[in-house]
Amino acid sequence: MVQDREVLLDFRGEALEHIDAVEASILEFERCPVERQQEIVASSFCALHSIKGASSCIGLSGVQKLSHSMEELLDRLRSGTLSFRPEMGGALLEGLDVLRRLIEPLPEISDLPLEGVLAHIAASDPLQVKTNDGSGERAECVVAIRNAHSLGCTYELSTVLREALAGRRDVLLDVSQAGFVHTGVLQLICAFIADARSRSVEVRWTARDPAFDECARLLGLDTLLFAAETAAPPPPPCAGVSERDDL
Repeated sequence: MVQDREVLLDFRGEALEHIDAVEASILEFERCPVERQQEIVASSFCALHSIKGASSCIGLSGVQKLSHSMEELLDRLRSGTLSFRPEMGGALLEGLDVLRRLIEPLPEISDLPLEGVLAHIAASDPLQVKTNDGSGERAECVVAIRNAHSLGCTYELSTVLREALAGRRDVLLDVSQAGFVHTGVLQLICAFIADARSRSVEVRWTARDPAFDECARLLGLDTLLFAAETAAPPPPPCAGVSERDDL
């Protein structure tokens, strides 16, 4: 990989300009009209895409990994499958701060721990989804749901579950950290389970948060949700996709 001093300095200047612009846009985001919000998401996505691509070319793996994580979140906001929440803004600002600390010392290479900031960025995205279409195995879709206390996740969750049905994938639902969930989310899962059974698609629970069970019980949905449950092993880790925390 290229580690030329001049190349690194050129990258440093351009990347820091991108970071400053994205940071200012995110701080502005919640105060501006929808049209401007869409522009902010699009321009921020492009800026982080540029940082990711350039850092990959010159061998800055930490910068590449972090900018890719932020880019993915912005891409889902850009496509409309995810709604912006304050927690996302905080996670993105934290990511920009770490990016700046990685890039400012160039051409000296900094090595900072990224696990914490990557976890925060991932946690601000609602669903963890992994599909398994391996030969010799029945296709599966693992869906992990966290903190589903608002209707914000229903569009994305509905899309994921519809795709699972269309692909005849069995579905493993992990709500071990879902907490107290919105009625609309529970109703959506109930409707999906009924539809899945009519199409011979198996739905299993890998793990459940007691708060999730309590919500289902209070709403009278526990019988439909859990009547045919079957124990399943924990979902495999998702390659390239982290758990997502805020719904």
